[in-house]
Amino acid sequence: MVKILKSITSIFIMNSLPNWLIKGLLVCSAGLIFFSCKKDNSTLKLPGESEIPANTLVSDTFSVQISSALVYSDFFTENLVRQNNAYLMVGGMQNATFGNCKLQAFVQLKLNTPFADLSGAVLDSSVLELDYDYAYGDTLQSQNLSVYALDQGFNTETTYRINSPSLSYSTLLGSKSFKATPATGTNIRIPISNSTYVNAILNGPKNNGDFVQQFKGIALVAPKDSGAVIRLNLSSSLSRLFIYYKQNGVSKTYSLTLSNERYYNLSVDRSLSPLSGLAGEYSSVPSSSASNKTYYQGITGLRTKISFPEIEKLTSKLGNIFIHKAELVIPASGSNKADSLFLVKSNANGEIIVTNGLVATIQQSERSVDDFIYTQFSPYYSNEGVYKFQLGKYLQSIIYNELDNHALYLTPTKNSLEIDGGFLVDQSIPSSGIKLKIYYTKTN
Repeated sequence: MVKILKSITSIFIMNSLPNWLIKGLLVCSAGLIFFSCKKDNSTLKLPGESEIPANTLVSDTFSVQISSALVYSDFFTENLVRQNNAYLMVGGMQNATFGNCKLQAFVQLKLNTPFADLSGAVLDSSVLELDYDYAYGDTLQSQNLSVYALDQGFNTETTYRINSPSLSYSTLLGSKSFKATPATGTNIRIPISNSTYVNAILNGPKNNGDFVQQFKGIALVAPKDSGAVIRLNLSSSLSRLFIYYKQNGVSKTYSLTLSNERYYNLSVDRSLSPLSGLAGEYSSVPSSSASNKTYYQGITGLRTKISFPEIEKLTSKLGNIFIHKAELVIPASGSNKADSLFLVKSNANGEIIVTNGLVATIQQSERSVDDFIYTQFSPYYSNEGVYKFQLGKYLQSIIYNELDNHALYLTPTKNSLEIDGGFLVDQSIPSSGIKLKIYYTKTN
């Protein structure tokens, strides 16, 4: 039986609830809230839950607002960019959806064998070897990677982020033209042609404390925002600066490693893309302004933002209720899908909440007792083409004013170390819209 309330609210009461995981899911539409409620007179037992009482109601579809947002200080991105990370991203690429981007990297050199006897050393040649294990973009196009000496050193008190300013550099040390290979175990050998710089190393300080005062480090720069982006593996024994020299007529090799002081930054031109409205950190573009889609892109800080603008009004429409389960189902569209996603909280300013190094908890249900679950994780369910998140405790806390209703962010996990991206929700296709399903009982 269907009864229309105020032209937009539908409540269904039925005697049974067969096939509860899929039955009754409706499409979210902006500005409208629909409630479809079914009553089950038997006792239910949902996956991961204790038994749920009889007379449980199910509300199918609520207003869910989605948009694409920039979150450079994303906990996951920040910890990938910061010092001590084994990887650096460098290069440039063009993409009609995500814009034209360029990444450059900065790293400090470190003496591999301090106090080595280099007296009388005569330079033969020098090469910077860089091991990389990932490439994305136009791998058929030749591109150039240049090495510069840093004029400005690292500040050990600074946390470097993906949008941090570049360290200054001016002196070219060498460059290499190459085609990126999208496979593991590849490397680039960049000849260091600036013999003045290399001879200064041979004749310079022999301990690292004094060495880094004189040699600030190097910058790895792709001159153009085209070609491919590569991920350098600095933990590899192949990634180092090799100096070939003769000492007393004997050919020898001296090497410098790439230290733990390193980071990379990003510049993006989205002016011709559907995301041109992204003006800075925490800015967002609604799906209605981006071909009814929301996007994510790993290392660039592009995230999908999710809001429930009317959830506080739930009790005024349904009375006092207790939520037993609330499942958010997010379909993935397009060919490039993340293996898994995190769902995290934000504060009133749109900043992801981090306490003691952990992202704020989104508890799955009122029975959740693990306070160490710092975020929610969902794999990609390929058989259904969706990601799933449990928000029972979270929504219960909001409707009883125990928690503020701020936006949630979807952030990639594995793909945070990559620059390829995808889109999650195509709202122009009714069957692919984001869905929220709540199981509850009335308490009055």
